[in-house]
Amino acid sequence: MIVYDFDKTVFRKESSFLFYRYCAGKHPKLLKYLPRIAWYALKAKLGRCSLTRFKEEFHRYLASLTDTEELIRSFWDKYESCVPAWLPPLLPQGGLVISASPEFLVEGLCSRLGLSVMGTRMDIRTGKITGENCRGGEKPLRFRAEYPEAVVDAFYSDSTADAPMAALAKKAWLVKGDKLSPWPGKQDE
Repeated sequence: MIVYDFDKTVFRKESSFLFYRYCAGKHPKLLKYLPRIAWYALKAKLGRCSLTRFKEEFHRYLASLTDTEELIRSFWDKYESCVPAWLPPLLPQGGLVISASPEFLVEGLCSRLGLSVMGTRMDIRTGKITGENCRGGEKPLRFRAEYPEAVVDAFYSDSTADAPMAALAKKAWLVKGDKLSPWPGKQDE
């Protein structure tokens, strides 16, 4: 099985913030959330709140939307082409995206690419997270719960924070735009 991270890996950009900007472009009233987002971003950076709390505060704007599904569809219509050059040749093999981004957002592109999704479970209406934020050490826990016997032939991510997931893979690749390099210390094993 091939497993991928999403933001800056399968999708060249950071999807959550780009989606917020896209929604605010359609609904300028969402700009009122910017000061709160900035405040919680600072708190998270200083270690004064968890990343989970920051993510919930960031996604509070969802409660102001009545057309979220349509916005997701039109967002991916616009940004569907933002995939790296190395990805399309791998797509016929299928695979799984495991991401800290909200499942409801990531699914929009992954369904078009033929990839399964496992991400942070978040209420599309409120931004509240159900369960754990799917990042770092949570990724292999969720993966093994869903696929207990699966062999990860290859893993791709832009971040060494995904080392717990890379450890499950036979081969792992660090992604930087259109370039792939062997995961530090992984290919030599």
